[in-house]
This record gives sequence, C-alpha cells and structure tokens, in this order.
Amino acid sequence: MRLARPWLVLAALALVASSAHAAEGSETKKKKSDDAAAEAKKPAGPKTDPKGITGVSPFMDKLAKGQKLVVARDFPGAIAAFREAITEDPKNALGHLYLGSAQLLKGDLVEADASLQTALRDVGPDDALRAKVTFAIADLRERQRKWDDAKGGWDTYQKDAERPKAKGFPDTGKARREAIDKWLAAEKAAGPVKDRIAARLKEQEAATAKDAQKDADAHDKKPRK
Repeated sequence: MRLARPWLVLAALALVASSAHAAEGSETKKKKSDDAAAEAKKPAGPKTDPKGITGVSPFMDKLAKGQKLVVARDFPGAIAAFREAITEDPKNALGHLYLGSAQLLKGDLVEADASLQTALRDVGPDDALRAKVTFAIADLRERQRKWDDAKGGWDTYQKDAERPKAKGFPDTGKARREAIDKWLAAEKAAGPVKDRIAARLKEQEAATAKDAQKDADAHDKKPRK
C-alpha cells in the first residue's frame, strides 16, 4: 500500500483547523450576542430630568443618596450629599431640613441651627414641610437645653401640625412640653438635695486638708537627727 502524499495530509489538517476556528468564532459571536441581550434586559437606572417632571431631578437624586447614608449612620457622608443637593436647588427648604437633621444627628448643633433656620425661611406655603421643620427646631432646642425656647418651639409645632394639610402629630408637641415641665420640676425638687451633697463634699475636702496640714506640722516638729 502506498503512503498518503504529505501535501494531502497537510491539506486535511488545514481543513480541520479551519473548521475548528470557524466553530470557535461562531461560538464567540453567540456569546457576545447573549451577553448583549442580557445587558439589555438589565433594569435601567432612574430616568433623570433637571426639572423633575419626566424623571428624577439631580436635587432629589442627591437627597436620596444622603438619606441612604443617614440610614447607614454615615453622617459626614450624608451631610456632604445634602450640601450637593442644595447646590442644585438652593431655595428648596427640604434640602436645608435634611442637612440640619443630619447635622443634628452628628451632634453639630450650631450648624444644625443655621440650616434649620434657613429651611424655615424658605419653606413657603407647604404646611407639611413647615411642620417637619418646626418639629426639628423644637427638638434642637431640647438638645441645647434651652428649655423655654424648647417649650415655645413645641407650641409652634403643635399649631403647625394642627393645620389640615400638615398631616402632623399635634399631640407630640403637647406631650414634649409636659415632659419638659416635669423634668424641670424634678430638677428643682432635687436642688436642695444637690446643695446638701455639695456642702458635705466641701466639708470632707476641708477636713482632709486640715488633717493633711496637721500631719505636715507634726512632721516638721519632729527633732532631726
């Protein structure tokens, strides 16, 4: 039997390689097509609209980002996000309210006061938003331990919450004012007790100092060798 000519063997190998390459290319194209179809099926992000009419405005988008950071207790990050939102709509009281609330949670009371006052100035005729702002201000006054201002703040919130469109909780204002009165009464009643404790501590300190002086004097009077 005669052996196959070398060029026939090479031709057969080239044909096999070409077929394999074609199959590989077809498979790659199919994979790319499948990947493109899967990507197309992915839910698109929220539609944006600078005016917030046909989609989410940049202002609301950044507020939402800040709210997520508040939930995660990343208050510095939330404050930064709310500041960015305010740059999109400086006169929108909602941005200043959210900023002041985040600053309040972080413990920056002075900054929170300024932000909430700006929110109150820009709130306009929105009764629901006004009630939220006056609630935050009354809460701030409590944290500042400005009791008279806090009670006045809760009075203001109660009136704002009673407006039909406010959808607030006027009983909260009344309850907080009563709680402050009870706390102040307890503080006043505890005053004499605190004074007696302070007087006893002062007497003990004086007695300790006197004993220490006696010991020092006795030591000085001892004959030295």
